[in-house]
Amino acid sequence: MARRCINPNPAHIGAHFAAVRGCGPRTGLGVLLAALALLALAPPALAQVSFSGPTNFPADQRPRSVAVGDFNADSDPDMAVANAFSNDVSVLLGGSGGGFSGPTNFHADQGPSSVAVGDFNADSDPDLAVANNDSGDVSVLLGGPGGSFSGPTNFPAGSSPSSVAVGDFDADSDPDLAVANDGSDNVSVLLGGSGGSFSGPTNFPADQGPSSVAVADFNADSDPDLAVANALSNDVSVLFGRAGGGFSGPTNLPAGTSPFSVAVGAFNADSESDLAVANNLSNNVSVLLNRMGVGACAGSAPTIVGTARPETLRGTNDDDVIAGLGGEDTVVGLKGDDTVCGGGGDDVIRGKGGDDELRAGGGDDQVTAGGGQDELRGKGGDDTLKGGDGNDVHRGGGGDDDCRGGGGSDSKHNC
Repeated sequence: MARRCINPNPAHIGAHFAAVRGCGPRTGLGVLLAALALLALAPPALAQVSFSGPTNFPADQRPRSVAVGDFNADSDPDMAVANAFSNDVSVLLGGSGGGFSGPTNFHADQGPSSVAVGDFNADSDPDLAVANNDSGDVSVLLGGPGGSFSGPTNFPAGSSPSSVAVGDFDADSDPDLAVANDGSDNVSVLLGGSGGSFSGPTNFPADQGPSSVAVADFNADSDPDLAVANALSNDVSVLFGRAGGGFSGPTNLPAGTSPFSVAVGAFNADSESDLAVANNLSNNVSVLLNRMGVGACAGSAPTIVGTARPETLRGTNDDDVIAGLGGEDTVVGLKGDDTVCGGGGDDVIRGKGGDDELRAGGGDDQVTAGGGQDELRGKGGDDTLKGGDGNDVHRGGGGDDDCRGGGGSDSKHNC
């Protein structure tokens, strides 16, 4: 199918990921800054990397995607290859020394563009899910003995599916599917059921031209989240998982020009899931370091998250974790026992009805307690910590903090 023309304008970055661009041409000060950034990320000593030259194994017509699994239970990894022009999947069984058998081809639907591996019917045999770009569906091929697979069962997705990933989105132990749809600018989530069955698609918006999807828990709340590379809007959409298999609206993070693939890894050894994005037209890879678990809300799983822009974030009647990010934010708890965190700007942070924990961020913040027994924490800036009506605890941070008591019997530390 013909693709749409490229839109070169990037979206705004969400400050909970930090972008590190690499590999493109730069000049002058840009070269120096890029080099310093890469040196800061590098370990003290880099080991030499060595690989053999390529050994090529045949597949079928126009291979587009490859996935790895042990399909014949011999402990040697095998490969499954989605072939766009022959409408099938080639399975190459692994042997000793890195060798592979010739391809055995299994039918999919029209225009296979991506393949993923999971055990969809709980029989311990790996199965395949294949996103079919031309027929708008996902083929599920159930694995059998000796590396064989069933004929395809096709489940509808969105328009022009380009990528498929596996995760347990509704916490029922049945693998589910996330499908990036290039033609409808969204992600279809198909919840898995018994025997390798799947629900109809529930669609969640991404940005323009989704080309790749990956699964990870970016905000440490135990619900899997999605990262989607958008080829036509030059960004990555992050969708935060919700209970029952739902997802938030997209937070869009700029990448390079025409991002076509996204992968997850912990690149700076902080245990957070970071992103690597391959950019088809700028000939580089964008690395986005995850800041969700860094800063004022470290150790907590935010339920309400800001963006890079200045904004007002308010809690609900529940016990919320509210995280401001890059702008000069006003972050306010409500009736629950809230954790309210500033971000990188000069923020206003307020408690209200519950026993709140109020944490300053990286700027010069004003932190004001509410009616409960609150704990107020400064951080790196010159913060002002104001007590409220309860018996509050003030803890100064690294800056020149001003701790002011309120109506209760307040205690002050490091102020």
